Amino acid sequence: MPSPRANMTVGALLALGGAGMASMSCVSRCCLDLKNAPSLEGKVYFPDSEAYEARLQTYWSVSAALEPWCMVQPSTAEEVSVAIRTIVAGDCPFGIRGGGHGAHALSNGVEHGITIDFGTLKLPVYLDHKYRVFERSLSDRFGCHQAR
Repeated sequence: MPSPRANMTVGALLALGGAGMASMSCVSRCCLDLKNAPSLEGKVYFPDSEAYEARLQTYWSVSAALEPWCMVQPSTAEEVSVAIRTIVAGDCPFGIRGGGHGAHALSNGVEHGITIDFGTLKLPVYLDHKYRVFERSLSDRFGCHQAR
């Protein structure tokens, strides 16, 4: 079962993401600040990069594949923290992408802003055998998997 703290954090992120439209220069500055953050080296993608295009191709629905001004793909909680602090400091709009299975626009990111892509974020899976529940990572996808 998700912890109350995790629910509060995701709720706060979603509220901040919808905090209004920012100017192009603001978002450009945020994207450059993210790119220049040492802990995010190689994890910020721009529209002219292969990595950016490759991430757009992984959306389940074409209508959900918005084109943000940049994407940041943190892989640890610390990198998520750096990304959020950088974006909030610049007052830039952002959206969040988990597994990417939403079928409508704005369910997996933002246009004219920054998408935080949790596609490589790996968090532990918690199992509670007594209550038969488990908690998955933000980047997990449900579906059929072959045993290896």
